[in-house]
Amino acid sequence: FVFCLKDYEENKEGEGDKEQEPLNQEDPDQEGEGDADAEKEEAENEELMSIKSKSEVQTMSKASRKSYVLSLRKQLQKERDERRKLEEQVKEMIESKRATSQE
Repeated sequence: FVFCLKDYEENKEGEGDKEQEPLNQEDPDQEGEGDADAEKEEAENEELMSIKSKSEVQTMSKASRKSYVLSLRKQLQKERDERRKLEEQVKEMIESKRATSQE
């Protein structure tokens, strides 16, 4: 009976740890974002974290990982903004060439 109780307590402690991990990963949901936004953000985080080797990222502290991901997001946002600007410039050039060719 004592062994069964010990096994039960160990299993219960192990389950508690498993339950805590997903809660830590679901911080965006607690901030009021929708499930779709959270899934998109999680997928983006996975993509960004794949830039560094996974072993390096896993050895980082939680705060370091968070700041690393935030810095990568800022970099990604800058690149997206630059791309949008270039796309707008290309559209304007195409429109101006069409206008001049029609005249």
